[in-house]
Amino acid sequence: MTKERAGRWFIGLFFFSASILFGCAAQLPQSGETAEAPPETKIEAGAATMLTYSCYLENGQLAATTDPVKAGFHGNKAAIFQPPYEPGPVFVIAGDKAIQRMHTMIGPEDFDRAIAGYLARAIVGRAYGRSHRLSISAEVQKSITDSERFLKLNRHQPAKRKNRMPLASLEKLLGKAPVVGDRHPVKELPGVYIEVGAIDDDSAEILTDFKDGLTIDDPFGKKRFVAIDEEAFEVVIDTEVGHIARSGMVLGRVSAVDPQYFTMDYGDPFGGAVLSCDALATRTGR
Repeated sequence: MTKERAGRWFIGLFFFSASILFGCAAQLPQSGETAEAPPETKIEAGAATMLTYSCYLENGQLAATTDPVKAGFHGNKAAIFQPPYEPGPVFVIAGDKAIQRMHTMIGPEDFDRAIAGYLARAIVGRAYGRSHRLSISAEVQKSITDSERFLKLNRHQPAKRKNRMPLASLEKLLGKAPVVGDRHPVKELPGVYIEVGAIDDDSAEILTDFKDGLTIDDPFGKKRFVAIDEEAFEVVIDTEVGHIARSGMVLGRVSAVDPQYFTMDYGDPFGGAVLSCDALATRTGR
């Protein structure tokens, strides 16, 4: 390339670069002006939506989540918390349809499904792709009957101190062959032990042992072990009106307590609690 051609090439490149630079600068906002962001797309009623949420009780404890990481590692979980059956976003139709369907169902609505339904109503008018802090409370299901709504439970559960257990079942429980005199803690009942008694070809005698008055946590409140005599004891459920408990998929609230019984009310799928939820909605192709 000659010096003359090289000079023309350099001058052309200079003016080409300058035109790009000044052209871009002309499009930038001037001092005092603000670049307009594209408008956020709002969620409309009836829109098919994928919903991710984490909900907390008023004391800050995690009550429910679709996030598998929080489900596994969040350190402050409520007693009513259960890991999601299928972690990840759930499909909802934004608006009231989920609530309307809930009020035509037979029996109590399950807790997680109810959360999704009430959040589906609360996200209408919010923006896709952003996390929103939403406060939700539930209504008593209109279609539920009193026999489905209320459950009366006995606070006193009598039990025998001495029982016999098949050897195969006892070996599975202990993780080894039973030996007379062995004493083993019951994993699910801290402070309760079983002691191995006489063993025959097919079964073994087991003795339930605990300190009289032992109290441990229970979904319905507290579980208290009371010795009656050498042959029997009873487990007493201590609870109070307003206590929220989970029974499988449904949430209930203690509505009455007397010396013999307590009553669970399953009419409100949140058990009367107000939930504070972080909810994120995204579009779906459905």
